[in-house]
Amino acid sequence: MGEAAMDGSPVAGGMVMDNLLKANARDLELELAWLARLLDARFKSYFHEEADAEDVLSIPPPDLGGSDSPYARCVCGLGLGLPERAALALSLAPHLRPQLLDVFFYKNQTFDRRFSEFGGCFLTWLPALPCRHCLTMIMCLPNTISSA
Repeated sequence: MGEAAMDGSPVAGGMVMDNLLKANARDLELELAWLARLLDARFKSYFHEEADAEDVLSIPPPDLGGSDSPYARCVCGLGLGLPERAALALSLAPHLRPQLLDVFFYKNQTFDRRFSEFGGCFLTWLPALPCRHCLTMIMCLPNTISSA
């Protein structure tokens, strides 16, 4: 009895899987680079570092429409928009690129502690874990951010 692939496609000795893994890695890299642009724009805007800081909502996510990676199929199949993709990328960041979240460790010099409005769960034995407050901080205008 021969091998049968679980997805119904012919078995290709691992070549199909290797291609899918490479495509997935490529698309995840694009998505995390986009998240880095979002974070950079939001923090520059928040701290008024650049008068013409890029508007977060004008930064388009990578176009994954032509990709056959599992990640692209998921994103496109679910029809995820910018906020949903930002939430997904933010939830993947601690596992795939934790250093992207280092910006959430900025210290408020006035109170000698982290900025409450940035959100996140910070434990001494774990990297920063983003939460809904982190997403709100990224996606909303600075004057709509609440630390409540």
